[in-house]
Amino acid sequence: MSATTVAAMLFGPGDLRLTQCELGALAPGMVRVRFGAGGICGSDLHYFRHARTGDFVVTSPLILGHEVAGQVVEVNGEAEGLKAGDHVAVNPSRWCGSCPRCREGRPNLCDNIYFMGSASKTPHMQGGFAHLFDATPAQCVKVPAGVSFAAAALAEPLAVGLHAVERAGDVKGAHVAIFGAGPIGLLTVLAARLAGAGEITVIDIAAAPLAFAKTLGAD
Repeated sequence: MSATTVAAMLFGPGDLRLTQCELGALAPGMVRVRFGAGGICGSDLHYFRHARTGDFVVTSPLILGHEVAGQVVEVNGEAEGLKAGDHVAVNPSRWCGSCPRCREGRPNLCDNIYFMGSASKTPHMQGGFAHLFDATPAQCVKVPAGVSFAAAALAEPLAVGLHAVERAGDVKGAHVAIFGAGPIGLLTVLAARLAGAGEITVIDIAAAPLAFAKTLGAD
């Protein structure tokens, strides 16, 4: 079924417009998701302000957004465990499945990875700040209907904190230092506490995020 969507599309530095886009029919093997909630990443702000993030330069209109969650409205083909009506957190990475890293079971390191709302490749992969957007079934992680879309949208940045703590090894009872009290640092506080850290110190130069870190359990 063909559809249109209203999306937050970037055309240049500071030039972000709500634009009506034609989605067309859902491609075979894809899932169509209705936006529920999204987080604004630092990279989204860089794109908005400068139309670039590091070496990734916006060269054509780009729908921003990669920390998103929503509800499945259409499935075209096989999508094991997914059906219309399901609530999902969306993994913004889309991997090829055939490169050496993918074959090793490490698709996060895919040689050909595409990332939602990113100008890392041309043509750019459009993001999720849209009323409707399409994803692969593998990108859609089903969440219980009782979990709010806002909470589910935090799954992507929370994964960064969980991964960091896992890479640190056994932190049970340890004194953990986290540099930076932005959203990733704050979510890492929660991940470290979940892993049993004994004491958590957060370092930042701004008072407001440090105060927020205390409310989340930093010592």
